[in-house]
Amino acid sequence: MLNQKTLTTFIESKKINPQTLMIIAAAIALFCVAFAAICFGISSLKSMDQEVSTSITVAGEGEVNMIPDVATISATIRQFSPVVSDAQNLIDVKNKAIEAALGQYGIDDKDIRSLSYSTKPKYALRDDAVECQTPPCKSKYKIIGYEAIQTIQIKAHKVGAAGEIVNELSKIGVVDIAGPSFSVNDSEKLKSQARAAAIKSSRNKAKSIAKDLGVKLGGVIRFEEGGSAADTAAASGEEMIKARVNITYSLD
Repeated sequence: MLNQKTLTTFIESKKINPQTLMIIAAAIALFCVAFAAICFGISSLKSMDQEVSTSITVAGEGEVNMIPDVATISATIRQFSPVVSDAQNLIDVKNKAIEAALGQYGIDDKDIRSLSYSTKPKYALRDDAVECQTPPCKSKYKIIGYEAIQTIQIKAHKVGAAGEIVNELSKIGVVDIAGPSFSVNDSEKLKSQARAAAIKSSRNKAKSIAKDLGVKLGGVIRFEEGGSAADTAAASGEEMIKARVNITYSLD
């Protein structure tokens, strides 16, 4: 091995320029770095190949059916009076009549919620209205009274009585009625059940694939949930929650 004295003597005997020596040293260093990078790349490729070859990704789907347990109905109450306070009082009277009528269907006050409330003037053409030729012009219309409007939402937990509830509202004089629409009170529980079914489906498929490959199914490496979707059959009112998952398992 060359020591420092021998190297110095060699450089002086060969008359190597110090600048040339620096270039040679830099080239050697660059070569070492490149060689190390190549070795690392080969090692990473081997690791990736090993990971790919020892895992599988299997999709799973699950669905849960349930008859809705909530029927939602929206109703708009309109009351007119020459005096604004009287129109508002008439709304209160109609609300009390609705609460009394719906109590027989197990609908409490908390199941009746106000969505909006407003009062607006009603206009009519003045008897002395004429075409104005020179501004300022007097309005051709006059206020003849006020209309109070309230929209309420009714939630019935006896979904089979939804049709009767609509008829009851009509008898009271409510004409603007929307619904019923059907839903499930605890939809998150349905989503959880559908997801569990999707996971079970994925694992059963993975077990079958591992058996065919002659290997043992290992643990979960990666889990992805595709989300859930709800489909409602209008005729039957039946709601279906669907879920999809993608699970990567290791193979031993």
